[in-house]
Amino acid sequence: MNELFGELDEQARFEEFKDHPNESVRRELVYTLTDENLIHTFKDDSDWSVRQAVVDKLSDTDELLRTFKDDTVWNVRLSVVRKVYNEQHDEQAIFNAFKDDEDVSIRLAVFDRLSDENLIYAFKDDPHGEVRKGVVNKLSDEQVIFENFKDDPDSNVRHLVVKKLCKLSDEQLIFETFKDDPNALVRAEVVNKLSDEQLIFETFKDDESYAVRGAVLHVVSDEQINEQTLFDAFKNKPYWLNRKRLVDKLSDERLLQTFKNDPDEHVRDAVAEKLSEMSTQDYTEFSDALAELSNESLNLQ
Repeated sequence: MNELFGELDEQARFEEFKDHPNESVRRELVYTLTDENLIHTFKDDSDWSVRQAVVDKLSDTDELLRTFKDDTVWNVRLSVVRKVYNEQHDEQAIFNAFKDDEDVSIRLAVFDRLSDENLIYAFKDDPHGEVRKGVVNKLSDEQVIFENFKDDPDSNVRHLVVKKLCKLSDEQLIFETFKDDPNALVRAEVVNKLSDEQLIFETFKDDESYAVRGAVLHVVSDEQINEQTLFDAFKNKPYWLNRKRLVDKLSDERLLQTFKNDPDEHVRDAVAEKLSEMSTQDYTEFSDALAELSNESLNLQ
């Protein structure tokens, strides 16, 4: 392209090629210019890549916002967001210009650059779940998060709400609000948040989702729920991984033997490994006891 422009000075290049029918020529021309008045001439070019070159070259960020915030192509608007923020770090400016942009990628680009929680909160009613999810992720006040997003229509947002409520002391409030959530991942997160294992077990052991039942098996301990109760609740569940999780929880050989002929190989292998470990442990304990008895006999002689 430099060969095309030759040794022409800036003004001569501009006059010669400003109306060139090939947009790549006009774009490269813009990149060679330093006079911002000449560069500004291309702000309404019919090709978006030429307009984007103008954005890249102009230094007046206020002018960029005035001229291109309503550009018809999202790539150009995105370039403005990036440039204004990178050069000015002006959150308020990009917020004012693009908060209500029709393209979610632009709103996300603005949102990702915000640290002011007042500006972040302004996106709480954004029509796109990914933006609202970002709001939940960035806000620090858990009560504000709970009150504004507990009934969000997007399950990914509600899931993040439960996940973030780590300081909210009222577990009963979390339980009552989300225990019947239609999304299994939300209910599973409730299981992970609660400390009352008896409540977890009684409420979620028969949940329709294997993910929720698996979360129950993961969090309950034999100190709170005895092995027989766990066994009775989960022995006939259809998902093999949860039966394997149950096997991993058991130490009663009689209960473990129930799964020796399980239809799934992973479960059978887990049973075999557990029984082998128990057998080795029993032999070790027997050997230790025998050695101790022998030592006592020697001491008596």
